Amino acid sequence: MANAIDHIESFHYNAYLLAPILERFYEFSIEKDKNILLSYLVLPLLLYPESRNKLKTANIKSSIYTIFSDQTILYGLNERIENFSAITNKCLLLLVNEGSIKINESMSVTYLSKKWICLYVIRI
Repeated sequence: MANAIDHIESFHYNAYLLAPILERFYEFSIEKDKNILLSYLVLPLLLYPESRNKLKTANIKSSIYTIFSDQTILYGLNERIENFSAITNKCLLLLVNEGSIKINESMSVTYLSKKWICLYVIRI
């Protein structure tokens, strides 16, 4: 039974299904030095229901301080980042190989073009 559960989890957190999320993030983000580090926050924040709900209610005037003013949402973020770092690396590798993004020497990510069709919908 544990083997079946492992396979379900590997399908749920598949790099091919999650790569379009990172691609979309970099499509609308501003290129800065070392902005690749932001990619390690995207999946842990979007796939965690409490932080996803806070992001859903945010508007253009919201800042990171007002969105995450409730500190309980950020508890366990370090663990979530560690858990998702391997899948984030795989997603970045897929995006580079497909030509969607380019990782520069300054560890900044440049968005090149849309290559992926988002098949995985996160229910918000």
